[in-house]
Amino acid sequence: MALQIDARGKLLHSLRGHTLRIPDLPALLQHWPQYVSLELDRLRGDVDKKLQDRASAFRAETLDFAERCLVADGQQGSSGAPSNAIIKSFKPIGEAISKSCSADQIGTFLKELRFFIEMTGVEQQVQMSKKLPSIDEYHQRRMGSSAVRICLAITEYCFGIEIPRSVMNDNDMETIWNETNVIIST
Repeated sequence: MALQIDARGKLLHSLRGHTLRIPDLPALLQHWPQYVSLELDRLRGDVDKKLQDRASAFRAETLDFAERCLVADGQQGSSGAPSNAIIKSFKPIGEAISKSCSADQIGTFLKELRFFIEMTGVEQQVQMSKKLPSIDEYHQRRMGSSAVRICLAITEYCFGIEIPRSVMNDNDMETIWNETNVIIST
């Protein structure tokens, strides 16, 4: 890495103070074919489908691995390490939450994680469809895909406290969570 930085620095130093002429690229490429493939729409559809399939698999693998990390005995979900390093990076987080939180707190976190993953899937579908969502559709999706509720779900863990479930399950607490989400997400 140091060699790359050094080479870059040397190149920048050698160019400093000089006038650079950037060629007219369209003129240089004018002899190239200038048409659009008749297969363009089909290819776009194929690429979109492949992206959706991979993203769905990524979300499913993420949720499966998170559930396994959060269950104390490690028995839930399929076995094996995830194929993606980003998903693997959840392991120390999941283990810390699993060791330090009550079953109710873990359940709340998992519920919010599932909602987040579901809404990121909906968000992707909307973006791929090029359809402009209604305000209500956008709001519902944004309330999940912003991940604010996941952060709220681990607040007790972060402060090392456990609020009684009667308080956490109260309608007023749900209102506080919803309004916090609205303030941050919109």
